[in-house]
Amino acid sequence: MNLWLDRTIEAARRLSRFAVWVCGVALFGTAGLIGVEVLVRKLFRISTQGATEISGYVLAACTAWALADALLAKSHVRVDLVLRRVGRRTRAFLDLVALLMLALFVAPLAHFAFRVVTLSVTRGATANTTLATPLWIPQGIWTVGIVWFLLIIVLLILRVAIAIGRGDHEAAARVAGIASLDDEE
Repeated sequence: MNLWLDRTIEAARRLSRFAVWVCGVALFGTAGLIGVEVLVRKLFRISTQGATEISGYVLAACTAWALADALLAKSHVRVDLVLRRVGRRTRAFLDLVALLMLALFVAPLAHFAFRVVTLSVTRGATANTTLATPLWIPQGIWTVGIVWFLLIIVLLILRVAIAIGRGDHEAAARVAGIASLDDEE
């Protein structure tokens, strides 16, 4: 199971990194759209209608999708004041607790995001804008990003729990530790 889980986490890391690149391209495209909007408004006093709406959707989707990559890259902010003063075993346990707490936050978020998308589909909800975007589209992309983040959290919880169970605290640190502590050791 360990090898399968490590391979699954690595595949998830590659997929998350790809998603972040796609989001980066989308953000650059959005920045270009906003730039065009500003120029057209200034020069011709007309609006392209929708740059603000689209940029909001792209930002929300990119944020959701970047969360998993940030977790896998150990880029989330964590306070390491206590972790610097405890041993590897305690650190591994606290890393597991941190992942569990994150899951306790993200699981309801994913649940309610899914409910919102379902409601938007059921009601045929559209944005109250000139674009009249069917809301399930941006909500769905955002929700899939949040669900992906939750899946990554669950995979890491399993991997860290297995590592702790085997007494392999170094493996737990490699998967879920704090990058700054890894650099020091």
